Amino acid sequence: MNILQKKNSRIQRAVPPSPAENIVSVIAANTKIEGNVSSSSELRIHGTIDGDVSTTNIYLGRQAVCSGTITAENSIICGVFEGDISSNHVDVKSTATMAGQIAQKTITVEVGAKLDVKIKTKKD
Repeated sequence: MNILQKKNSRIQRAVPPSPAENIVSVIAANTKIEGNVSSSSELRIHGTIDGDVSTTNIYLGRQAVCSGTITAENSIICGVFEGDISSNHVDVKSTATMAGQIAQKTITVEVGAKLDVKIKTKKD
C-alpha cells in the first residue's frame, strides 16, 4: 500500500462530529436580545436576554442579565436572572442574583448567592 492510499484510508475512517456535538453558541456581553432564544447546543450568555431560553446546557455569565423562562438539562447561573428555571441540575454560583422559581432534580448553591426563589423538585 502506498502513502496516498494510507492517507485516503485514514480520511475515509474519520467520522465527522454530529451537528450539535462540541458546538457552543455565545451571546456576547455587548448584545441585547428581546425575544425567545432556542438552541440545540450549549448556550453561553454574557449579554442581556429579555425572553425565554430553551437549550441543552446554559451558562449565564457574571455580566449576564436574563429575564424570562429557562428550560435546559443543566443550568449554571453566575449573573442576574429573574423568572422561572426548569432544569435537571441547577448550579448557582456565588456571584448570582436570582428571583423567581426553580424546578430541578438537583441544585447546588454557593455561599454568597442572592436568592429570592421558590425551589421545587422535578419528578421523573
